[in-house]
Amino acid sequence: MRPPIKDFGGDRERGIVIPEIFNRESYPAKGGAVLATTAVLILSRKRHYKMPILKKSPGLILAEVLISVFILSVGISGMLMFFAHTMTSVEFAGDVVSATTHAQSVLEEIQSRDSLFEITSVNWNAWAQKEGLPTLPNEKIDIALANTLVNPLDVQVTVHWDRRTKLMNISLNAKIAK
Repeated sequence: MRPPIKDFGGDRERGIVIPEIFNRESYPAKGGAVLATTAVLILSRKRHYKMPILKKSPGLILAEVLISVFILSVGISGMLMFFAHTMTSVEFAGDVVSATTHAQSVLEEIQSRDSLFEITSVNWNAWAQKEGLPTLPNEKIDIALANTLVNPLDVQVTVHWDRRTKLMNISLNAKIAK
Protein backbone atom coordinates (compact mmCIF):
# COMPACT_ATOMS: atom_id res chain seq x y z
CA MET A 1 0.00 0.00 0.00
CA ARG A 2 1.21 3.46 -0.90
CA PRO A 3 1.75 6.12 1.76
CA PRO A 4 -0.67 9.06 1.55
CA ILE A 5 0.56 12.07 -0.44
CA LYS A 6 1.08 15.16 1.64
CA ASP A 7 1.79 18.63 0.25
CA PHE A 8 5.45 19.53 0.81
CA GLY A 9 5.65 22.23 -1.82
CA GLY A 10 5.32 22.44 -5.53
CA ASP A 11 2.92 24.29 -7.74
CA ARG A 12 -0.64 23.51 -6.71
CA GLU A 13 -2.27 25.41 -9.60
CA ARG A 14 -0.42 23.36 -12.19
CA GLY A 15 -1.08 20.16 -10.28
CA ILE A 16 2.53 19.56 -9.23
CA VAL A 17 2.81 18.10 -5.74
CA ILE A 18 5.90 16.73 -4.09
CA PRO A 19 4.89 13.47 -2.40
CA GLU A 20 6.00 12.57 1.11
CA ILE A 21 8.43 9.98 -0.16
CA PHE A 22 10.53 12.78 -1.69
CA ASN A 23 10.42 14.95 1.41
CA ARG A 24 13.71 16.60 2.39
CA GLU A 25 13.22 15.42 5.93
CA SER A 26 13.05 11.82 4.77
CA TYR A 27 16.14 12.30 2.61
CA PRO A 28 18.20 15.02 4.28
CA ALA A 29 21.20 14.59 2.02
CA LYS A 30 21.61 15.97 -1.49
CA GLY A 31 19.99 12.90 -2.81
CA GLY A 32 16.64 13.91 -1.33
CA ALA A 33 16.73 17.20 -3.17
CA VAL A 34 17.68 15.43 -6.37
CA LEU A 35 14.88 12.93 -5.96
CA ALA A 36 12.39 15.72 -5.21
CA THR A 37 13.53 17.69 -8.25
CA THR A 38 13.29 14.60 -10.40
CA ALA A 39 9.77 13.92 -9.15
CA VAL A 40 8.71 17.49 -9.89
CA LEU A 41 10.13 17.27 -13.40
CA ILE A 42 8.42 13.94 -14.02
CA LEU A 43 5.10 15.22 -12.70
CA SER A 44 5.40 18.48 -14.59
CA ARG A 45 6.16 16.68 -17.83
CA LYS A 46 3.05 14.61 -17.49
CA ARG A 47 1.00 17.75 -16.85
CA HIS A 48 2.71 19.61 -19.68
CA TYR A 49 1.77 17.12 -22.37
CA LYS A 50 -1.93 17.13 -21.58
CA MET A 51 -3.80 19.02 -24.23
CA PRO A 52 -6.81 21.03 -23.11
CA ILE A 53 -10.12 19.76 -24.44
CA LEU A 54 -11.79 22.38 -26.63
CA LYS A 55 -15.54 22.68 -26.74
CA LYS A 56 -16.96 22.17 -30.14
CA SER A 57 -19.14 25.11 -31.14
CA PRO A 58 -21.81 24.73 -33.79
CA GLY A 59 -20.83 28.05 -35.44
CA LEU A 60 -23.08 30.98 -36.25
CA ILE A 61 -26.71 30.40 -37.01
CA LEU A 62 -28.51 32.18 -39.83
CA ALA A 63 -30.36 34.55 -37.52
CA GLU A 64 -27.09 35.80 -36.00
CA VAL A 65 -25.64 36.40 -39.45
CA LEU A 66 -28.75 38.28 -40.60
CA ILE A 67 -28.80 40.46 -37.49
CA SER A 68 -25.12 41.33 -37.89
CA VAL A 69 -25.61 42.17 -41.59
CA PHE A 70 -28.59 44.38 -40.69
CA ILE A 71 -26.62 46.26 -38.03
CA LEU A 72 -23.72 46.72 -40.43
CA SER A 73 -25.99 47.99 -43.21
CA VAL A 74 -27.68 50.50 -40.86
CA GLY A 75 -24.27 51.85 -39.84
CA ILE A 76 -23.01 52.14 -43.41
CA SER A 77 -26.20 53.78 -44.68
CA GLY A 78 -26.03 56.30 -41.82
CA MET A 79 -22.50 57.20 -42.80
CA LEU A 80 -23.49 57.59 -46.45
CA MET A 81 -26.39 59.87 -45.52
CA PHE A 82 -24.05 61.95 -43.38
CA PHE A 83 -21.63 62.21 -46.32
CA ALA A 84 -24.41 63.34 -48.69
CA HIS A 85 -25.61 65.96 -46.20
CA THR A 86 -22.06 67.21 -45.76
CA MET A 87 -21.62 67.58 -49.53
CA THR A 88 -24.84 69.64 -49.72
CA SER A 89 -23.64 71.83 -46.84
CA VAL A 90 -20.29 72.41 -48.53
CA GLU A 91 -22.03 73.37 -51.77
CA PHE A 92 -24.28 75.82 -49.90
CA ALA A 93 -21.30 77.35 -48.08
CA GLY A 94 -19.52 77.86 -51.40
CA ASP A 95 -22.60 79.58 -52.83
CA VAL A 96 -22.82 81.90 -49.81
CA VAL A 97 -19.14 82.85 -50.17
CA SER A 98 -19.59 83.56 -53.90
CA ALA A 99 -22.74 85.61 -53.33
CA THR A 100 -21.06 87.62 -50.56
CA THR A 101 -18.07 88.28 -52.81
CA HIS A 102 -20.38 89.46 -55.61
CA ALA A 103 -22.28 91.78 -53.27
CA GLN A 104 -19.01 93.18 -51.90
CA SER A 105 -17.73 93.82 -55.44
CA VAL A 106 -20.94 95.68 -56.30
CA LEU A 107 -20.66 97.80 -53.15
CA GLU A 108 -17.06 98.68 -53.99
CA GLU A 109 -18.10 99.65 -57.51
CA ILE A 110 -20.95 101.80 -56.14
CA GLN A 111 -18.48 103.54 -53.85
CA SER A 112 -16.22 104.32 -56.82
CA ARG A 113 -19.07 105.95 -58.78
CA ASP A 114 -19.43 109.72 -58.53
CA SER A 115 -23.14 110.38 -58.91
CA LEU A 116 -26.44 108.82 -57.96
CA PHE A 117 -27.38 108.63 -61.65
CA GLU A 118 -24.29 106.49 -62.36
CA ILE A 119 -25.33 104.12 -59.55
CA THR A 120 -29.00 103.72 -60.55
CA SER A 121 -28.50 103.58 -64.33
CA VAL A 122 -26.25 100.48 -64.30
CA ASN A 123 -27.54 96.96 -64.96
CA TRP A 124 -25.60 95.24 -62.15
CA ASN A 125 -26.22 91.71 -63.48
CA ALA A 126 -24.60 92.62 -66.82
CA TRP A 127 -21.82 94.45 -64.96
CA ALA A 128 -21.02 91.30 -62.89
CA GLN A 129 -20.80 89.18 -66.05
CA LYS A 130 -18.67 91.81 -67.79
CA GLU A 131 -16.30 91.90 -64.80
CA GLY A 132 -15.90 88.12 -65.03
CA LEU A 133 -17.44 87.25 -61.67
CA PRO A 134 -18.37 83.55 -61.67
CA THR A 135 -22.13 83.59 -61.56
CA LEU A 136 -24.32 81.33 -59.50
CA PRO A 137 -27.28 79.46 -61.07
CA ASN A 138 -29.96 82.04 -62.05
CA GLU A 139 -28.10 84.79 -60.18
CA LYS A 140 -29.77 88.17 -59.91
CA ILE A 141 -28.33 91.27 -58.21
CA ASP A 142 -30.71 93.91 -56.80
CA ILE A 143 -29.79 97.30 -55.35
CA ALA A 144 -32.02 99.23 -52.97
CA LEU A 145 -31.34 102.82 -51.94
CA ALA A 146 -33.14 103.81 -48.75
CA ASN A 147 -33.10 107.61 -49.07
CA THR A 148 -31.23 109.29 -51.89
CA LEU A 149 -31.36 112.76 -50.30
CA VAL A 150 -29.21 111.99 -47.26
CA ASN A 151 -25.46 111.70 -46.98
CA PRO A 152 -24.23 108.98 -46.26
CA LEU A 153 -26.28 106.97 -48.70
CA ASP A 154 -27.90 103.76 -47.34
CA VAL A 155 -27.33 100.97 -49.89
CA GLN A 156 -28.56 97.41 -49.73
CA VAL A 157 -27.19 94.88 -52.24
CA THR A 158 -29.11 91.60 -52.48
CA VAL A 159 -27.90 88.61 -54.47
CA HIS A 160 -30.53 85.96 -55.38
CA TRP A 161 -29.80 82.51 -56.83
CA ASP A 162 -31.33 79.06 -57.25
CA ARG A 163 -29.83 75.81 -56.04
CA ARG A 164 -31.74 72.54 -56.31
CA THR A 165 -35.12 74.24 -56.63
CA LYS A 166 -34.44 76.41 -53.56
CA LEU A 167 -34.42 80.17 -53.85
CA MET A 168 -31.60 81.61 -51.79
CA ASN A 169 -30.41 85.15 -51.19
CA ILE A 170 -27.91 87.15 -49.23
CA SER A 171 -27.99 90.90 -48.49
CA LEU A 172 -25.25 93.34 -47.58
CA ASN A 173 -26.03 96.79 -46.19
CA ALA A 174 -23.62 99.71 -46.29
CA LYS A 175 -23.50 103.48 -45.84
CA ILE A 176 -21.60 105.23 -48.59
CA ALA A 177 -20.55 108.84 -48.12
CA LYS A 178 -20.32 111.10 -51.20
